[in-house]
Amino acid sequence: MILASIWSRVHYENWHYILTILAFAIFFGVFLTIVVRTIRMKRDKLNHLSNLPLESDEQSVKHHES
Repeated sequence: MILASIWSRVHYENWHYILTILAFAIFFGVFLTIVVRTIRMKRDKLNHLSNLPLESDEQSVKHHES
């Protein structure tokens, strides 16, 4: 009976390790997916994405300085 209560206590105290490992695995899986898709990207799509403008074409609003 004592061994069973100790095991259940250890089991409930270590649940956060499982969540940490699960979160890291999900993050690593998404990162690996992005890297693989980037490596397999066609050259014309890569050139198109590299030439996209970083700023919008809209005129910036000029502020009046006094």
